[in-house]
Parts: sequence; structure tokens; C-alpha cells
Amino acid sequence: MVKAIFIDFEGVVTARWNIFHGIMFETSLKHYMTMEEMEKRYAKARVGKLSFEEFLKGVPASEHYSFLEHVKYRKGSREALKILRKKWALYIASNHVSGFFEKEIEQLDAKRYFRKLFASHLMGKAKPNRAFFEQMLKETGLKADECVFVDDAKRNLEAAKKLGFVTVWMNNECDDKRNKTLFKPDFEIKDLRELEKLIN
Repeated sequence: MVKAIFIDFEGVVTARWNIFHGIMFETSLKHYMTMEEMEKRYAKARVGKLSFEEFLKGVPASEHYSFLEHVKYRKGSREALKILRKKWALYIASNHVSGFFEKEIEQLDAKRYFRKLFASHLMGKAKPNRAFFEQMLKETGLKADECVFVDDAKRNLEAAKKLGFVTVWMNNECDDKRNKTLFKPDFEIKDLRELEKLIN
């Protein structure tokens, strides 16, 4: 029996899957660093090895949150969360950077739908690291086979499946390197509103 649903944030809850690497870089960061430099900083910042201030070194404060106007709910996701939380425990499971993650959550007023927010920069580890999933299970007291894991990256779902999660892929119909795998998730959706019927 399903007791909980772990949901990725960008690309599942939000309309855009590449808020950070796409919007943030194109609207602001590219004027202050190369994509290569940003990737290096991001790799450290998303696991808490680089602070928000260190990540944005050289970027004017006025540019730090210029991307927020682009952070919007994916069509149907807010409605789905309102329904899902009445039946199952909901948790966010996101790879993200301190400062940005909190602002995006605040922008959407999304915290109300989740019992806990699991973010890589707080955990010191990122998906698809097995330890990321193990820590979530430990903190919630849940077993993997009692949980559904929803993500737009097959790479992350493959790791979750190895522990016993029921895996659901949010198909964003984009050419993302995280989906260059032969792994086949248990289910595929394009709208979070499909999830309630799927689980039932």
C-alpha cells in the first residue's frame, strides 16, 4: 500500500525543468561566468560545499533573483498537490542550491503541500546518489516499497527503483542528458493530475 509520494521540484511541480541551468544562466549568470564555471560551482553548491554567496561571487545582488518571475506552477500541478496531500504524505526531493531553492518554494507558496522538503544542499548528497534516498527513508520511517517517487529524470528514477520505490517519470518531452538511459520507469505521466488515478 502506498503511504507517501516523493516529488521532484523543478520540471514536476514547476512549469520549467531547467529553471536554474536555463533561465537563471540565460537571464543573468552568463554575463558574469561561463557555463563551465557555473557547472563547477553548481556541483559544489548543490551538496552544500559552496555557500550561496560563494556561488554568486562576482554577480551583483540585484541579479540574484532576477529569474523568479519565470518560476510558475506546471499546468495542473497545484490542483494535483491539493488532492494528493489529502490521501498520502507528500515530500519534495530536489537537487538544488541554497538560497535559490527557498526562494522558488516561497514564490509558489508550495511548502504548505509537503510534510518535509528534502534538498541536496541540506543533505550533503544529491540524486542519484543512493544515500540521498536512504536518508529520506530513514528520516520519514518509511519503506521504499511504500513510496512512489516522481521525477523528470530517468537517471534519478533508476536509482530509486534499485531501492524498491515505485517510479513515475514526468515526461517533459525534452532532450535532457539525464534521460539517456535504457531504464524504463514503472509509469509515465505528463500531468501530475494523472497520479491520483494511477496510484488508486
